[in-house]
Amino acid sequence: MKSRWLPGCLAALLTFAAAAAMAASDDPTYGIIAKHKASSAVPISDEGHRIVYGSPKAPVAVEAFYPLRAGGEGHEWVFEYGYSLVTAFPGKVRFVAYDIATPRGGEVWQERGLTCGAFLVNGKHEVTVNGKRLSFLRSTTMSGWTLGQLKAAVAAEIKRPKPARAAATQKPARPAKQTVIHVTVPCGLAGPYGEIVHLFRARHPEIRVATAANGIVAMLNQLRDGKMTSDVFIALGLRELDDPDAKKRLVSDSLTPIATIPLALVVPKANPAGIHTLEDLTSPKAKTILTYSYNLSGGYGARQALQKAGLWESINSKIVTPKVPDQCKQMLKTGKGQVAIIYSTCLKESYLPDKPPVIEKDLKVAQVIPENLYSPVVIGGAVVKGSKNAAAAKTFIDFLRSEAAMKVWLDWGFTRLPGA
Repeated sequence: MKSRWLPGCLAALLTFAAAAAMAASDDPTYGIIAKHKASSAVPISDEGHRIVYGSPKAPVAVEAFYPLRAGGEGHEWVFEYGYSLVTAFPGKVRFVAYDIATPRGGEVWQERGLTCGAFLVNGKHEVTVNGKRLSFLRSTTMSGWTLGQLKAAVAAEIKRPKPARAAATQKPARPAKQTVIHVTVPCGLAGPYGEIVHLFRARHPEIRVATAANGIVAMLNQLRDGKMTSDVFIALGLRELDDPDAKKRLVSDSLTPIATIPLALVVPKANPAGIHTLEDLTSPKAKTILTYSYNLSGGYGARQALQKAGLWESINSKIVTPKVPDQCKQMLKTGKGQVAIIYSTCLKESYLPDKPPVIEKDLKVAQVIPENLYSPVVIGGAVVKGSKNAAAAKTFIDFLRSEAAMKVWLDWGFTRLPGA
């Protein structure tokens, strides 16, 4: 006797498979992995929070920490670099790419003591290549290192004696069981946030903070779509949270202003267009003016400032707003724009634990935008609805605006809330 269940079940399975395939097609990560699986015999496994290339018996482990899935803002190159390492040193290298936009990936990222995307070679933040001390942070264009240097560092590690390699790969001990809160934070706040988490741990050993870092656009998409699994959402500007679809995902009385972010006129170090003030934006030499999308607090503030300064009508046709906020800096560095109105804090960056801010060497502030020209851009923290540890989450948010934390914010170029 034929089962009536089978055709319906099969249809459901086929529908699910089609939906999964469609979701995969929207995510460049799946395409990169599929290409690498098809082009070599390197074993590749996808564990959700991380993707592993190569054998676990390989003597050298290269770990990468970046937001990798859909909405991860263009990090497909991470897999290309990892694949290049594994195939360049067959059987010698294992590549592990952690998606720091996932709770577990973010937790491992924090355990490694990072506050930004990075490649680690056998657990080391810094390595010496041909006498030069390097940290393989962020991307080659943003931090000045190359794939060739990364390969040279891996080759040197392969040649090291085995006991030295084993010591380098020892992982930090996990803390005793605590209340765990998961926090999603924008990459643009990673530097001061990392320092503040260290302070919080000392004050509140009963609470462990697990962090997932991502670009603010991807974060907002996750929140609006109901895919935010964290306890705490930290916003890079409160205007974004006026969106009804975002607001309904947060505990209404938990939104807490923390500090403000100044906007500035930023130019290349040499400043070939000779731009020093907002009025200079009318110069023919200022052919392309970069800023954030207007639906983001920074872009909205930039437009406000230009309107109040009476410049909007004459220059708005020259303004370009990249899809990903961080591209403003990259475009400015590569000559695709002469000036940008962006956060002044973007010129102070550091991604290693207990390291002071590193001043951007290729860009400089030409003018801090007068505060009376735009609404304050406010960093805020809120508890996500459904949090199982809402009280601990609120304790952490309150600490972010404590005087101890404020000293860190100020060191990184952020400012106090108006009237504070």
